[in-house]
Parts: sequence; structure tokens; C-alpha cells
Amino acid sequence: MLPNKLIDKKNLNLIGIKKVKFSHELRRVKKTEDLYKVKECGVCSSDLKFIFTGSRIKKFPVILGHELLAVKMAYNSNKKKYVETKKNTVFGAEIPCKKYKSCLKKNPSNMCDNPLSVGSNLNGGFSNYFIVNKKILKNIPQINFKKRNISNICLSESVACVVNALKLIDAKKNNSILIIGSGYMGLLFVNIAKIYGLKKITVLDLDKNRLSIAKKVGADNIILVKNKLDNKIRKKLDKITDRQGFDRVISSNSNIESHEFSIYQSAKLGKVNLYGGLPKQDLNKLKIDANFIHYNQITITGSFSSNQDDLNEAFSLISKKKIKFNLMNIKNLSFPNFSEEINNLKNKKYLKCIFKP
Repeated sequence: MLPNKLIDKKNLNLIGIKKVKFSHELRRVKKTEDLYKVKECGVCSSDLKFIFTGSRIKKFPVILGHELLAVKMAYNSNKKKYVETKKNTVFGAEIPCKKYKSCLKKNPSNMCDNPLSVGSNLNGGFSNYFIVNKKILKNIPQINFKKRNISNICLSESVACVVNALKLIDAKKNNSILIIGSGYMGLLFVNIAKIYGLKKITVLDLDKNRLSIAKKVGADNIILVKNKLDNKIRKKLDKITDRQGFDRVISSNSNIESHEFSIYQSAKLGKVNLYGGLPKQDLNKLKIDANFIHYNQITITGSFSSNQDDLNEAFSLISKKKIKFNLMNIKNLSFPNFSEEINNLKNKKYLKCIFKP
């Protein structure tokens, strides 16, 4: 038995670019901290960027993982150890400081100028325990619920990001929508667009298998892109919309060609979300026709993370089993096979991975 109020904390530490190291430590939980036992934590595409490029990581080492489901632990003085409570918690990723104008009443919590982020500058869920300062905990978007098994509920954070993006482009029932990219997030866009009642849900991708999944989760039209987004693809899209363009367009990837192409597929008064961030070396290469945007009154948005309202809706959608995770290729991983499977995820062997310590 461990000494009083000590836990054996096992971690996957990102110690540098492409360097993930397992460690464990005997850790005392301070009075100013709360202890959670990690049940599962989704592996986000952002985690891949953090691991393979060091993007947005200001200091190593750090424990990644922000798509987090954990159970609150309480110290039992009779048993002289921490035990699970009945309180499960799904966490959001962005923690507002609540000091600057950007994260006060008028703005959502993910728009803070000086945020903490679970799993990038605050140790996250690729561990057996999540330990967090109580003051910080108060500001983290979260949903607490009594202990019950809801399949894939840790993925609420990723679903919330899609909810946020669709909200920003004011996606409404009967709007037509084009989604470029059918990776995990692209498929969520398809699935939720179908739930919201959008029409002519059309998906472009280079991968036949992922397009077939897109069809199953709600796409009305799937189009295989063989080499590039060229006139052949434009003609197919024109046929779907009778050359009117799409009311809503999502570029769900980090590709310049996709971002540029997405804008020209917008209908007049249409709204476009450039969902994927671009690599820094590509930022100055993006070419957009300002006149096309001007004369067609197109709105171009980005979206980053999510807030409490988005998380609430995502939790509800998953709880009601409206997200078709069963059709997606999701792989569970743990401490022993983490590094191997992360490479497989990067190489698109899976659509999604979930870490289960």
C-alpha cells in the first residue's frame, strides 16, 4: 500500500518533437488540487501536430490529451486511499483566464487572449490520473454526470468543435453544404449536418473508404478526387447545385488548395468555414479572389475549439446516440502500444484513436 495520500501517476510525456516517453511518479495530491482518474481520452489531430511538429507547445515536457473523460476521486480515510466517486466529468479544452475583455461576458470562453489549454500548456489526459488546481478547474468547460457508461462520451470535445463551426456559419435546415475532407472531423460535419437537416450534403475526398463511410453517416453525394480539385470536380458540383453553389462550405483539412477551392464553391450570400489551420510555411501562399467574395457577399469564417454551450450540445448528441461512431474506424490504445499506434493514426490506418489507461 502506498504511503498516505500518495498516488502512482503514470504518464506519457512529450519531451520533444517526435519524442514520447513513459514515466511514473509517486505524487502527493495537494489541498489546492483535485484528483481525477482518467477513463479515456481521445487522440486529436492537434495531438498529432503537437507530437510530430511541436506546434503550439511552448514548453517540454508536457502530457498531451484534451478529449478527456475522468472520474472524480476522493480520499477515504478508513481505507487510507483514494477511491472513485459517482461523479464523471467530460472536459473542454480551453480555459479562459477571465481577466481580459476577450473572455468576459460578450465573448465565448475559447476566445480568451491568455488561455490555458488542457493537454498543451496544462498537463492533460494521456495519463492514469488528471490532477488540476481547484481554481483552474472552476474555469474549465465541463459536464458532470452520475457514473454511467456512455459509449465514446470522451469525444464530446471534438463533437463540440464541429457544433461551434456549424454555429458560426449559421448552418440551418435545408441549407446545402459542401464538406471537403472526410477524415474524423469531416465525418462529424457530415453526421451533424444530417442531424441539423441540411440538404445536398456533398463530400470530397481522396480516399474511397472514407467516402463510403461519409455516405453511411449521412452524405447525399460523395465525389472521389483523384489528383486535384480541378474543372472535372467543379462540373460535378455544378450539376448538384444547378450552378448556384452551396449555401455552406467547410474546408475540413489543412490544405491550401482545399481552402482556396472552398470559397469558389460558395453560393451568393454563402458562408465558408476554413476549419483546418495551415502550416506556418504555407500561410503566405494562400490566394483568394477578393472581388469574388465582394460581389457575391460571401462570409468567410474560421473556428477554434469550443465553449460550454457547444460542449453541452455535443454531450447531448452523443448521449442520445445520434453520432454514428460505430461506422468509424476507431482504435483503442494504451501505454504499451501508444507510440506505434500514433504512427498508424498519422498514416491514416485509423480514423480515430482513444487512449484508455
